[in-house]
Amino acid sequence: MTEVLVLGREGCTPCLRVTRLLGEIARERPGLTIREVLMDSEEGIALALENGILVPPAVFLDGSLWAKGKIREEDLRRALGAPSAPGVP
Repeated sequence: MTEVLVLGREGCTPCLRVTRLLGEIARERPGLTIREVLMDSEEGIALALENGILVPPAVFLDGSLWAKGKIREEDLRRALGAPSAPGVP
């Protein structure tokens, strides 16, 4: 089982894109759990400070920072062992 945490902010379009993509991947890959944390929450502030995150989104895989800023679909799919999106090798 893989736990994915998305650190984001309300109204953040890239955050919404990553969250939607993760929902799609979760339907393809059972055992994936997704949790969202807002950057302005107590937990979000702590994560941002500990990991040098200035702007969202940030993705943590099993508790470790995996990526922040621009997150590419194919990289995220590869990291989670999900099939490539149609038309992507």
